[in-house]
Amino acid sequence: MTGLGLAVLLLCWGAIAVSRREPRLWLAGALGRTAIVTLMALTAWFGGLMTGVIGLDWLVHWLGTPKLEPPWDKIAFFGPAAIVGAAYFVYEMTRPRDARR
Repeated sequence: MTGLGLAVLLLCWGAIAVSRREPRLWLAGALGRTAIVTLMALTAWFGGLMTGVIGLDWLVHWLGTPKLEPPWDKIAFFGPAAIVGAAYFVYEMTRPRDARR
């Protein structure tokens, strides 16, 4: 893991810790938890892609191109993690405020 990745994780954990001590900063905790879930989904997605468990041959075939070209490469690589992060953020926003602590 790079230093930037560790810094992001530390900032997220710090935001979660601060939100637990100060209830009015619940949004910082929600954003920190969302970022951690998004990073976990990104790690799982890239792990599946790089080991060959998940293949994108169907997408290349569907697009009718010999390889992934912009913007489809960025959508294929980062899209699933962004969708998971957005879904988790919606989940966090719909939870009752008492359950966030």
